[in-house]
Amino acid sequence: MILNTRQVFSAWDKEELVGLARVVGEEADKVYIQDILVKKDYQGRKIEYTLLKRALEKNAQIPQKILLTESSRNVIRYCRKEGFTVSEQEAFGLIINEYSIKKEDTF
Repeated sequence: MILNTRQVFSAWDKEELVGLARVVGEEADKVYIQDILVKKDYQGRKIEYTLLKRALEKNAQIPQKILLTESSRNVIRYCRKEGFTVSEQEAFGLIINEYSIKKEDTF
């Protein structure tokens, strides 16, 4: 298994691997969900979302979940629906935190 990998989630069509998501991290209070990959022919079938949902459910006890993923409108819309907030957006991807500190919560 790849260094620091906590879990790997996969999607299969019979015996063909069509999707993969990886959760990494060593800390007890934070995980990174990354490498959500789906074969081109299988994209648009909600496989990405199913993999993300499985990763979130499996790590429900972890207070902070950081999603590193591509920057597309569909991904951003879905992640916001799931309670994530966009914290940084770059040309090649975005970082989305499930929990963020609101201005009124600061000291």
